[in-house]
Amino acid sequence: MKVALIHYRLLHMGGLENRIINYAKWLHENGHEVTIICNKYKLGFPLPESVKIVKLPKLPVPKIFRMMAFDWQLGRYMKSHQFDFSLGMGRTSHHDAVLAPGNHLGYLKALGKKATSIDDRLQIKMDHVGHDGSKVVFAASKMMQHEVETLYHVNPNKIQVLYPPLDAQKFSTITANQKDEARRALGIATDTRVFGFVSSSHQRKGLPLLLKVFEALQHEDVLLLTAGTPEIKSSLKNVRYIGFVKNTLELYKMLDFYVHPAVYEPYGQVVAEAMSCGIPALVSTKTGACEVLDKNTGIVLDSSDLNSWIEAIKSVQTAHFSIPTDWAQQKGLTLHQHMTQMMHWAEQNRK
Repeated sequence: MKVALIHYRLLHMGGLENRIINYAKWLHENGHEVTIICNKYKLGFPLPESVKIVKLPKLPVPKIFRMMAFDWQLGRYMKSHQFDFSLGMGRTSHHDAVLAPGNHLGYLKALGKKATSIDDRLQIKMDHVGHDGSKVVFAASKMMQHEVETLYHVNPNKIQVLYPPLDAQKFSTITANQKDEARRALGIATDTRVFGFVSSSHQRKGLPLLLKVFEALQHEDVLLLTAGTPEIKSSLKNVRYIGFVKNTLELYKMLDFYVHPAVYEPYGQVVAEAMSCGIPALVSTKTGACEVLDKNTGIVLDSSDLNSWIEAIKSVQTAHFSIPTDWAQQKGLTLHQHMTQMMHWAEQNRK
């Protein structure tokens, strides 16, 4: 198949950028011809040599309108080029399928905000453009499926849940020796119960609640390791910031549990990665990844119930859980399973 992958920019190694790289590699390895269409591109992305990069020209418009301009340019390009299957990473149209990794109306609703700015309205408009301009919407979770249907009024028959894929070879069960070695490097006692939290959006992912929890547990033998950006500052002795971590696996190696008390999280890839490493997770009901969690792999809690989080973290023990080594495969979360589902739709709806 001739496949087009569409993303506004390939500049930083974020979640969608990693996704498009993994998609391109899988498609290349499985005999497909891949073209990536973007507006901004920085050399150095680890892509197969055969992948074609099409950088559409930037129009002289204010920054706030650049996504709309890119979509207009994309429409012109797609009219003159034929692909068997085309996939947008979000907020573009003129393709067969689009991902719904999140949406602005759901975000505003969860945080109790209204669409008051021009930026808010443009983000909502571009969500509509992506949903309406595609034959299928691949929602990152059932939570996203519900929001796309109810907040954007998209036909439910047009929406499919497709959980984000993870690298099950990289994120595999961590051994006791690996954990001990990683903890020694940071001077963490082997018998301390260590909880991890990674974020680049601290308020939305529930950091304020988490700091209150560990403030209440200062006399317990528990430690919260935080990572991400911006810097997480705390005077609590049982909270330690280790900086921005490029490879989250290095953090997971030190953990007993992963915690994610998000106020709004469309999926939460870090939660799935941690569980794939054999680390139980404590997550909020507002986290999409709670849908792939069960009593053997973690606990789901109300994101606003401080006392429930305090009691859960105070009492939880690793012995309460048993995560199989093939957890990711059982849940259908490997890249191969993800791409097989997507390409099955592409074959069934081939032009």
